[in-house]
Amino acid sequence: MRAGDIVNGYALLEDFRVVGAGLSEWTFAVRDRREFFIKRFLSPTYPDDDAPGSAKTKAAKRARCAAFEAHHRGILAALAPVTSYGGNLIATLDFFRSGAKYYKVTEKVDLAGLDITDVANLPFPTRLVLLKTVAHSLKILHDLSIVHSDLRPSNVMIKQTELGYTTKLIDFDSSYMVGSPPPPEEIVGTMNYYSPELVRYIQGTGKASELTSASRRRRPTPAAGKPRGPGNAGPAHRRRLRRSMCHLRHHPSRPSLAQPDPQADGTVRHWTQGTGVPNSRGPRLSGGCVQRRGPSSLWVAGLVHRLR
Repeated sequence: MRAGDIVNGYALLEDFRVVGAGLSEWTFAVRDRREFFIKRFLSPTYPDDDAPGSAKTKAAKRARCAAFEAHHRGILAALAPVTSYGGNLIATLDFFRSGAKYYKVTEKVDLAGLDITDVANLPFPTRLVLLKTVAHSLKILHDLSIVHSDLRPSNVMIKQTELGYTTKLIDFDSSYMVGSPPPPEEIVGTMNYYSPELVRYIQGTGKASELTSASRRRRPTPAAGKPRGPGNAGPAHRRRLRRSMCHLRHHPSRPSLAQPDPQADGTVRHWTQGTGVPNSRGPRLSGGCVQRRGPSSLWVAGLVHRLR
């Protein structure tokens, strides 16, 4: 399909373009004078009666499509009560199949054009607002027992409003309900942002989680370059992976982080003791680490410290 074509009532404004690992394409579309983001999945494809292949092969493909559709509709239904157009969770507004391909539609977000370096150079109060909005978005998910499963910088969009900056959490394609993760071989996402718990789950030695991914997002590396994945992690990073419940250990190559930041530490304590995050009991800071004492405090404190 090309610009000008109509799919399920959405008029495409541009040609589709491939994203990520080539598993999907995206473009913008308009319907009822409102612009949307629309993604077309390249897999799975639904075989009709005239599609090539044996009856057994087509039955297997249809079963896979049924599971794919049930997953997306399940997440859509779970998020529907807490999401709305213009909110901080950019959930799916429409999900449908047209021909052999599946499509999902979300609102279009006008980006502020900031990268991680730009965010790091913002004043601390501004960064704190970004942290609070994305942390609140995660808490909404976690209160619904939903794991985002693909936390990384590109899935946290930053938008500039009349009052300043805010975040928009996107891409729930890989999300799942707590206690029901996909099989390890079906885990998708960016390995560099896997939490230690997720790595252990894939290796068959633990449960999946996204706490560390959240604490890494705003400062994705202890030194320079990309965050290290389990395959190329150095000794210090491997120790951090093993100690998955202590996300704020400081890398020796960044001595400036070894000294506590009074403003950030005070904000963490105040924020996580019931004033900013409901149902959190506050972390205990000791030796540069946050020891978990509540369901929300760990990743909130991690995010704040990572933005110092």
